[in-house]
Amino acid sequence: MCFQGALVFSQKDSVVLRVNGEEVNRSEFVRDYRLHAGSLSPKEYADAFVLRRLQVAAALAEGVDTTAVFLEQHRRHRNELMRACLMEGPETDSCKRALYVGDMAQRHAARVKLAQVFRRLPQTVTVTRLRKETKLADSLYQAMLSRSDVDFDYWVERYSDDKAVWWAEPHRLTPEFEETILSLKEGEVSKPFFSPEGLHILKLLEREEPWTYDSWSGEFAKRLERRMMTGRGDVVTERLKKELNYAPNRIGIEELLRSGSTEKALFTIGGQEYTGAMFSLFSSSCPFAVGRQLELFTVKSLLDYVDTYMEDVFPETARMLREHDEDYLATEAKRRNVEIPATNDRAAWVAYFEVHRSDYRWDTPRYKGAVLHCVSRKVARKVKRLLKKTRIEEWQDVIDKAFNCGGKETVRMECGMFAIGDNEYIDDRIFKVEKAEPMPLYPFTVTVGWIRKGPEDCREVEECVKRDYRDYLDSRWKRKLLDSSKVEINQEVLKTVNNNSPN
Repeated sequence: MCFQGALVFSQKDSVVLRVNGEEVNRSEFVRDYRLHAGSLSPKEYADAFVLRRLQVAAALAEGVDTTAVFLEQHRRHRNELMRACLMEGPETDSCKRALYVGDMAQRHAARVKLAQVFRRLPQTVTVTRLRKETKLADSLYQAMLSRSDVDFDYWVERYSDDKAVWWAEPHRLTPEFEETILSLKEGEVSKPFFSPEGLHILKLLEREEPWTYDSWSGEFAKRLERRMMTGRGDVVTERLKKELNYAPNRIGIEELLRSGSTEKALFTIGGQEYTGAMFSLFSSSCPFAVGRQLELFTVKSLLDYVDTYMEDVFPETARMLREHDEDYLATEAKRRNVEIPATNDRAAWVAYFEVHRSDYRWDTPRYKGAVLHCVSRKVARKVKRLLKKTRIEEWQDVIDKAFNCGGKETVRMECGMFAIGDNEYIDDRIFKVEKAEPMPLYPFTVTVGWIRKGPEDCREVEECVKRDYRDYLDSRWKRKLLDSSKVEINQEVLKTVNNNSPN
């Protein structure tokens, strides 16, 4: 797996490895190593890098890259990359932050969850009624403070004309409510206060966390994207015009706006002409005025250009898309060659268990059977004799029909596979490790079963066998890939790679 010949390239572009004749330069390997190696050494990562290339090649050989699922995930991820690139940059970040500031200005306090004791007062309330309600509210408030053990719901149910619990944005409420809410902490109760509707005692049950810019940046990006699609001259459109060398043809545009059509070019993007004929096809399905149609046509043309030449407009996306596709291909190749057989081929992993049965022997013996607690010695002898003649799968039915019918329970059974420490009665009677006290209502205890040193059936250790068989298939598949491929690693160049060097 090594070659030591002299290389004619500079160190930066030296070939660090070849996989089936495909060369990987040092600069490419170093970039991947820094992005994905984590704690792996260059040598360890080189082995993982080679294996990944072979897995991708296996997927391509199986035609995975032609399946509808692959093509759809490729298209979807490419669109996500394009949108992400369009929404990046200092101009768009400034606009997203402006949207955030605007939203927070409208929501200068977080939403709150409220309950209240509310005494409704009509506009024509009498002085006597007003005094009475004020005195009641003051008394209730003092009672709430002195009797903190009484839930607020009690006061609401007994005295409030409004028993609802609701979420509110303080700035959308009356000034009296807003001022009171902003003064409260979670769980606190307000002093009684008046509003145009009546008398209130509020309890602030919960306060939402305020929005942070980072948590909502994606939402603001979507808003910018929607603005861009409307063609209203947003910053994303203007940035694209600049970066893609958008050049309007004033003569063609003026003729279009004046007469509604033109044969002239309207503008160029990246040197490519967009003509009046192309606009005519677009406008036939766009029922707006000509000026608006032109705005939308310009945006669509810019986005079409980016879509067609995305890897040239945003060069880093080519690597990101390739890596995403390779991730899918490698994962799908493993799924087909390892995961599906390991999960579905029952006969294969049963055969694997039989070959490796000794690997599944337990370090300490187990007891397979049941411990039975009975109301009398006679019942204990009878149940033990009966179960010895019956298959273990039928024991519960036998107990239910013969001993626990008619609503009377004379036997309690615990059945399963027991290791030392799992059941105190098994520990006492089978493993002799500790004494167990009889159950008060079921003082006669017997056991029925067998001591086992290992599983008799692979179903007893099914998950463990499946995991081991999966590991076996994975190892065999990797070995097959390596044995059927030609891999060369230049150890001298590999030694020059480290995670800290600039090149």
